[in-house]
Amino acid sequence: MLILRISVVESGMFNNIKHSSVSRGNYFKFFTNKERFFRYLKCIMIGLPTWYVVGILMTFSNAFAEKMGYKGPSIRGRPS
Repeated sequence: MLILRISVVESGMFNNIKHSSVSRGNYFKFFTNKERFFRYLKCIMIGLPTWYVVGILMTFSNAFAEKMGYKGPSIRGRPS
C-alpha cells in the first residue's frame, strides 16, 4: 500500500493551491458570504432525505411496527 501511495501523482489543482494563500479549515468562512451560505445549506438539504430514511425510519422500524399493531417476525436483521 505504501508503494501505491507514493506512486500516485498529485492532481494539478492540488499542486496549484498547495502553495497559495488560501485559508484552509476556516469553518466560519461558510457564513461570511450569503451565496456561499445558501449553497452550503442546499448541500445539507440534499442529504436530509437519506438521513431521515436510514437514520430514523429504518433504525426505529421495529418500534413503528409494534405501535401499528404488526405481530409478525422481526423486520430488521438483528433482534430489538
